[in-house]
Amino acid sequence: MIKIRTVVFASVIFLIALLSISFKVIDIDLPGFNFNRGDSETVLGLTLGLDLKGGTHLVYEAEPKKDSELTADDMEGARKILEKRVNSFGISESSVQLVGSGTGVPTKILVQLPGLQQINVSITIAGQVKEKELEDIISNLGYEELKVSQLEEADGRFVISGPRIKRNDGATDPSLLLSELDKSFPLSILLAYTSLDDQNQPIDLPTLEQMEAAASLTEEADYSIEDLSQGIFRITFPNYVPRSGDVNSRFLDQAETSLLAAPFEEIGTLFQASITGGVSSWRITGGVEEAKKLIGETAQLEFKERDCLPIENENNEEEWPPDNLTKEEWLQVRCIIPTYYEDKAVALSGGDLVDAFPDVQPGIARPVVSIVFDDDGADEFFDITSRVAKNQDLLAIFLDGEPLVAPSASSGITGGRAYIQGPTFDSESVKTISIQLKSGALPVGLNLIQERNVDASLGSDSLRKSLVAGGSGLILVLIFMISYYRVPGVIASLSLIFYATLLLAVFKLIPVSLTLSGAAAVILSIGVAVDANILISERTKEEIRSGRNIFSSINEGFSRAWPSIRDSNVSTIIICIVLYWFGDRFTTSVIQGFALTLGIGVIISMFTAFTISRLLMRLISKTFIGEKLNFYDPVGKLFNKKD
Repeated sequence: MIKIRTVVFASVIFLIALLSISFKVIDIDLPGFNFNRGDSETVLGLTLGLDLKGGTHLVYEAEPKKDSELTADDMEGARKILEKRVNSFGISESSVQLVGSGTGVPTKILVQLPGLQQINVSITIAGQVKEKELEDIISNLGYEELKVSQLEEADGRFVISGPRIKRNDGATDPSLLLSELDKSFPLSILLAYTSLDDQNQPIDLPTLEQMEAAASLTEEADYSIEDLSQGIFRITFPNYVPRSGDVNSRFLDQAETSLLAAPFEEIGTLFQASITGGVSSWRITGGVEEAKKLIGETAQLEFKERDCLPIENENNEEEWPPDNLTKEEWLQVRCIIPTYYEDKAVALSGGDLVDAFPDVQPGIARPVVSIVFDDDGADEFFDITSRVAKNQDLLAIFLDGEPLVAPSASSGITGGRAYIQGPTFDSESVKTISIQLKSGALPVGLNLIQERNVDASLGSDSLRKSLVAGGSGLILVLIFMISYYRVPGVIASLSLIFYATLLLAVFKLIPVSLTLSGAAAVILSIGVAVDANILISERTKEEIRSGRNIFSSINEGFSRAWPSIRDSNVSTIIICIVLYWFGDRFTTSVIQGFALTLGIGVIISMFTAFTISRLLMRLISKTFIGEKLNFYDPVGKLFNKKD
C-alpha cells in the first residue's frame, strides 16, 4: 500500500531542495530569525573551500606566558577566540584548527581564509598632491590592479583599493609599495622665521650655514636644505620613515615632528612649521592583512590612572612650573611628557567588558570604539573617573601595550559606558578592535610562522574539471542503468537525480565547505548510491522470476536488499567518523573534508534508495507498466504469466 503522506513528504523534500539550489543566495530576515546562505559568485551558490575559491592559509605558533607552560585549555581557548573573531569579521567558511603531532599539547593553530577580499590602504600625503599624480605613480611602480580615490573632506588623504597589493612581477609585500611611495614623496618640513623677537625688536634671520648646523643635530644623516628667501626654508629628509607603527599601520605624530624641528627652534624665532611632504599615515584594512591583524593581536586592553604633577605649587618649590615653563605650557605638557607623570595600575581591564562595538564620536563623527562594562567594571570605572576629575589627571588606555588615548574627565562617569578613540582609528580599525575586545583577549601570544596563498584561478579550473568529471560519470551511470535494468534502471536514474539535488541542497543549507577532496567524495558517494539501486534491482528481479507479482516483488526485493545496503553503508559511515576524528586530531583538513562530505553523501544515498526508489517503483507498478514483466528483465527474457 502506498501511503499518501510518504508521497507528500518526498515531494516537499524535493521541492525544498530544488528551490535551495535554484537561487544562489538565500536570505531570510524575520524578527528574531535570520537565515543567510549561498555565494553569488560560485556555482549554484555553493560554499567553496580554500583550494577551490582561493584564499590564504595561515599557521600561528603559540607563545606561552612568562613562567608558565602551554596547556590544552589555553590552546583550545585561543582557538575558540580566533574562531569567534574570524566569524564576526565576516570571512565566510573560515577554518580554525589546532595543529599537533598527535601527542602532547598542540602548539600551532591553522587558519584558512577562503576568498580574496578587497584591500583598502588609507594614506595621507601632506602637501598639494593630486589624485591623478598618485595614481600614475602607483601604476608606473607596477601595481596596475590598485585604484586611487581622494577623500573629499581633506587634501592629501587617499584610499588605495584593489583585490590585493600585488606588483606585476608577482611581489605581494606591501612594504615594497610603501618604500617606493616614501621615495616618491620624501618628508619635508617648511620652516618660516620671523625677523622680530617677543618684544618686537629686530633680529637676524637664520643663515643657510646655521640651518646646515641645526640639520646635522637631527638623527637623519641624509637631508637637503632649500633657502626660499626671507627666512623661509624647506628641509627635506629623503630617507626618513616614521617610527610609529609598521608596514600595515603607521602614522607620523606630533612628537616625531617636534623632535625633527627641535634643533631649528634654537637658531631663530619660528612662527610657522608645517609638513609639506612625506607619507605621514598608512593603514592597510580589509582582506587578508586586516584578518591577520585581527587574528594575531592579543587584544589585551589595559586602563591606567595617569597621575600628573600638580598644576599649582603644592610643595613650596621655589620655581613652579618646573623647567622654566609658563603656566600655559605647563598645562599642556604636565600629562604628556613622561617625566612629569606616572601611570598607575587600576583594578579595571578588558575582562570587565560585556560588549564593544564600532561607533562615532558625538559632534565630530570620528570613528570610535564604544565599550560597555559589567556591573563591577562600571563601579570601578566610576571610581577611577571620579579621582581623575578631582585631581585633573588622565585615564590612559592601552591596547597590547600600545597607548590609544588618555582622556580627562570632568566628573565620575556612571552607567558603565565609554568610548575609545585612537590617532589612527578609521571605520575598519574600530571594527577590528571591537571584535577583538568583544571576543576576549588571547590566553597566549601568537606568532605567524607560515603564510601561503592559493590562487582563485587554480581553484576555478579544478572545480570546472571536477564538475565535468562528476557530470560525465553520472551520465554514463544513468545510461548503463537504463539500458541494462530497464524500468528499475529508469527508477534508479530518477532516484540518483533526486539524490544529487538533495545532496547539493544539504551542502548549501548546512553549509558545507566544498573542497577538491570533497568533490572526490561526492563522486564516490554517487557510486555508493548506484550500488544500493543495483542491489534493489537484482533482488526485485529475483523475486519476479520466482513468480511473484510486481508489487510484492518490489516489497520483498527491498526487504532482502536492505540488510546489505544498511551494513555496507554503516561500515562506510564508521570509516568516515574515524577519518574525521583522525583529521581533527592531526589537523588534516583534507581528510576531514573528504570524510564529512562522503558521510553526508552515504546517509542521503540510504534515504533516497530506501524511500525514493521504493516509492517510485511502487507507483510505477500500479500503472500499465507494472503488467509488462519484460520491462523488468535485464536480459530480455519474456514472462507470459501475469499475477
